[in-house]
Amino acid sequence: MKWLLFFFVFLLLTNKTQGSGVKIKFVKLGTDLKLDVNNALNFTLENNVFFWQVNETFNILRVIENKTTYFAPYKERVEFSKNLTLILRNVHDLDAGLYTALLSGSSQKTLAKYQVHVQAAVSPIELEVVSVRADSDSCNFTVTCRTDKAKLNATFGCHHDNCTRAQGEVNDANFKAFVSNSSVMCEQSNNVSKSQQAKALQQVCHQHGESDKSSMAAWIGISVGFAVLVVAVLIGLALNTKRRKRRATRQQEFPGDLTPSQNVDAHNIHNDMSLNPVYSLVEHHTGPSTTTYATVQKPAKPQEMQKADSVLVPGQNNPLVAL
Repeated sequence: MKWLLFFFVFLLLTNKTQGSGVKIKFVKLGTDLKLDVNNALNFTLENNVFFWQVNETFNILRVIENKTTYFAPYKERVEFSKNLTLILRNVHDLDAGLYTALLSGSSQKTLAKYQVHVQAAVSPIELEVVSVRADSDSCNFTVTCRTDKAKLNATFGCHHDNCTRAQGEVNDANFKAFVSNSSVMCEQSNNVSKSQQAKALQQVCHQHGESDKSSMAAWIGISVGFAVLVVAVLIGLALNTKRRKRRATRQQEFPGDLTPSQNVDAHNIHNDMSLNPVYSLVEHHTGPSTTTYATVQKPAKPQEMQKADSVLVPGQNNPLVAL
């Protein structure tokens, strides 16, 4: 009966020690886990058995009389040193749990206890400046913080180097946008890693402000150019319409296909031919010759003379025939 009472008290004391001495340990997925025992030199392994256990059920290793035994499935990934430090290589998600260092002999002592959490590294974060309104004294801008799984928008108002959060989504402890050391920053973190990107306020306000001004100037230039083009087209159309009206008026004053100047030239040619019936028929000789002559073509006879030529007086010389 006394032994049962002693054992019950031992369990209570052990549970109290375990509950109060648990340390929280975070380890990044794929890295090594290192667990130490404080004041390890104060403990002797002679006539004692030392254990590293996980979840108070599975033994990782056991040391009896300076002989170390490793247990599956940790056998290939465990290192152990004389100062009782445990190193577990390349931790997995399933390696999370409660790790305990025990010394068992005439009594059982808990030398160390760790609650181990395995976390993956956070993904890279990207900072994008969405909009900027800046002048000589102030700068208001909106940024977007983006990862492969989340997005956060935030707007800041800055007067010189003093910035305040104007509006946007509420920051999470592990995912936030803020201004620090004259820079706007996006940050994502957990207990084992951190991803961060920053841009200087001077770069954000001045560079993006100048970009907006350049864009506005470009739009103004395009608008002015388009207006000039439209005016030029309208002027061209007006001149073309005026030219057509003037041409139509001339055609009414001088009917026919010829222009007024061409009608005058044709009239003069007709008068010259009527005054010089013979010489107007003179043509230049085109054949080969050593002496220059002009070929004269006789004018056609009137019809009355042609009839007279056809009348012959019998027995008399006909002068008309001689002609």
